[in-house]
Amino acid sequence: MVYSVMVSGGYPTDPSASETLPSEAFSPVAARAHAARTMALSHARAVPAADEAGTRMSQPSLAAELARAGRSDRGESHQRFEVDRVLGSGATGQVYAVRDRDLGRTVAVKILARAQGDDEVGRFVDEARITASLQHPNVLPVYEIAVNEQGEVYFLMKRVEGCSLGEALASSSSQAVSERIAAPNAVVNIVIAVANAIACAHRAGIIHQDIKPDNIMLGEFGETLLVDWGSAVRDPATVPHLYGTPLYMSPEQARREYADARSDIYCLGATLFHTALLRPPIWSDDADEFWRRKRAGDIDEITPDERRRTPAPLLAIALKAMAPDPALRYQSARDLISDLERYQAGLAVTAHRDSWLASLSRWHKRHWRTLWATTAGASVIVVLGALLYGERLKELSSWGLPICSEDFSDGSWKERWQVTCGAAEAHDGRLFVSGKGATQVTYRTPLDGDVAIEFDGEMLPGCYPCDLSLQINPKTPGAPVDLPTLVQQPAYLFQFGAHGNSYSRIMDPIRAQCSFNPVRAEVGRIYRVRVEIAGNHLAMMIDGKTICSYTDTYPFPEGYLSLYSYYPGKAFDRVRIYARGLPQKMPGTAIGDFCAQAGLHEQAIDQYHRIAGGGGAHALTQEAVYKEGLSQYRLHRVDSAFATWAAADSEPWRTLVDVHRIDDAFERGDHVQV
Repeated sequence: MVYSVMVSGGYPTDPSASETLPSEAFSPVAARAHAARTMALSHARAVPAADEAGTRMSQPSLAAELARAGRSDRGESHQRFEVDRVLGSGATGQVYAVRDRDLGRTVAVKILARAQGDDEVGRFVDEARITASLQHPNVLPVYEIAVNEQGEVYFLMKRVEGCSLGEALASSSSQAVSERIAAPNAVVNIVIAVANAIACAHRAGIIHQDIKPDNIMLGEFGETLLVDWGSAVRDPATVPHLYGTPLYMSPEQARREYADARSDIYCLGATLFHTALLRPPIWSDDADEFWRRKRAGDIDEITPDERRRTPAPLLAIALKAMAPDPALRYQSARDLISDLERYQAGLAVTAHRDSWLASLSRWHKRHWRTLWATTAGASVIVVLGALLYGERLKELSSWGLPICSEDFSDGSWKERWQVTCGAAEAHDGRLFVSGKGATQVTYRTPLDGDVAIEFDGEMLPGCYPCDLSLQINPKTPGAPVDLPTLVQQPAYLFQFGAHGNSYSRIMDPIRAQCSFNPVRAEVGRIYRVRVEIAGNHLAMMIDGKTICSYTDTYPFPEGYLSLYSYYPGKAFDRVRIYARGLPQKMPGTAIGDFCAQAGLHEQAIDQYHRIAGGGGAHALTQEAVYKEGLSQYRLHRVDSAFATWAAADSEPWRTLVDVHRIDDAFERGDHVQV
């Protein structure tokens, strides 16, 4: 047997190639015989004209039933249906466009020819029931099934104005493509809609078996409907008969083995292939060769021109859906939909591996707005960063030259420093700690105002890791100074590698943890540690990066600096101390701050009260209100403190008052309030 060549739209002229066949016709001779028999039956049955077909649809209308019940029929026809025209005809029946007078709408009616046997009637009823059970937007709705007065079975379904995908393909060529399938995204939308329909069917255990362009209706208003469920079966494990269309059926169907959900995916992949490339996946004028290759799962070689015209990811999706081995196909309709949606979104698909250039191009296409906006923003950040860095350099330069540069190069360092706790010795230009517990090496000269301290610190290999830290002890005005005693008093502690190198933190003189960072030191690495105290702002930096910062209630007045470490095996060198001294312009609360830090809280209360009631700037009066209440609180006049704090109505003072309120409740054991 020789098949004729393909015509416009990529369809072979041989009728059996695109016709639905039962499994017994899955061979060249049987397919030709089936096609000839079908055509003969179609020609033998003259299709009734619309007026003659009207008798086949004779059924009393709603008006007739109303009249029978004694109601007014409003002058309407007593016949429910008015046949408009023939939509199609085949060996087993016809499809008409019919006006349903009861509901005032046009529907399609499919009538099974009266001469059909019981098996055909059973399959016809199954088709109606299966289609009706799939209530999905992409499945043609069935409204009713009945028997007419001539004993013919029919069912009513939605009338779709438009064309089939097969008709769109038949009118297309590489030079002129139907507008319904002209754009790749339009094709993808159609396939996604059909895939959603079969996903619904597969979930209900129904296999279509015959997905092809002729069974996909494209409505005039964007509808996509999968039709003709006459070949569908409910349980693929007990399929009594296989069906399929040679151009689109899966290899396992062609081999008469079975049909399952993956067979439907193959049919849909073949439909996608045909729609994208405007030709079926496989064809041969030699019928025996066609069926041999179909059963093997072969497809015709894709030409360079076809690859150029078809997006590579979309072609890869079609080819994966048509893999000869069902295990290598998409295993569910949802998997196929996911890849199609990713293609539409400009994302990578599982069926296709992009080159790095294609990946970059696709990424740029999706993110070009963000990319250029980010680039512009980054440029601004770079410029601002340069400006801020310049300001930082200016800030560092404002500290001036260091008042102490200690390199521990000779024994003179002991004139400037005192080991006030533990043990430490200098050699080879570094200060090495040997004390078994805490070691403090204190700078003998007190520092006041703004200060900054830098040093290189290392936890030596083999040591137990712990502090590379700084301690600053405030000095009590007028009190005698004994450094070993002083360093045991409350102090500011800037700890890098605290508690066995577990974290870093800043603690204030009342042992409250003010700032925390989980950063830890690496043994054997030299770090540049810097601590700055400017006014009441405290900060600790490691290698130029701030890891802890805190704003205290009072500015730092005067005190002694100590290098602080714990356990032996730590080394310090290149110590630099900077000082800007006390500011020339004192803040309004300076006298009260001095009294409070000296423990003279009565005098501090008096100073703060004058400022709070003096009608000055709101920020200054709010600070004075808080500090007045704080001095009262530290004198244990809790009620007076909260009465004073009632006037604190701005941040950060209001939040600090709330903290004191919680602290007071805890002290009183009022855990409910806490």
